[in-house]
Amino acid sequence: MPGALKAASNATLGFLGLNTQESGVTLESGYAKKAINCIIDKYGRLGSRRGWQMLTTNNGDLDNDEYIESIYEFRDIGGDSKVLSAGGGKLFSGTTTLTRELIYGADSGGPVALTTQPTFTGNRWQFTALQEGAGAAAESYAFAAQGGNSMLVYREGAHSGPYVFQQIGTYGTAPIGVGFFDPDCVHSAFGRVWAGRVTENKTTIFYSGLLD
Repeated sequence: MPGALKAASNATLGFLGLNTQESGVTLESGYAKKAINCIIDKYGRLGSRRGWQMLTTNNGDLDNDEYIESIYEFRDIGGDSKVLSAGGGKLFSGTTTLTRELIYGADSGGPVALTTQPTFTGNRWQFTALQEGAGAAAESYAFAAQGGNSMLVYREGAHSGPYVFQQIGTYGTAPIGVGFFDPDCVHSAFGRVWAGRVTENKTTIFYSGLLD
């Protein structure tokens, strides 16, 4: 005969993970017989995968068959955040609206966008960021590297005003003995910017001065 009804908690369903070996009749509620679109969280438990939400349908200067292929959140020392991205041989900033970022020339009363923009090979830019200097005089910089292209720095033009992209060598000094500084990877750590796999010297790692 049926027994009395008992309350059962479902707070830990699937907590013990996926079990396809035992019969579902005898399986504890802590196991799952099927797990679709799940993740394992930092505690080793099954959890639902977070979904995606469309951020924007604004393609900016991208053609219909071009897509964003690399993306980076640049956060300056003031705590302001800006998303940098690349696609279709162009660089962009922004999220809901993509604003094309041009490459600027050397500072001369404020940098001016190059009349002829460089042609980029690929869109797999690797980004990093580091501040220059310390205290109230510190400034924020982002860097972008991709083999076959001049390394870029993203900074406040003429140390004031809006941020702009400039090529290393136009702003800043490329390493001595390297004619075309085109590292394929870049990273910031220990107060320095590190770059490697330059076409002319693929076995050397280059690094900047401390906070410089």
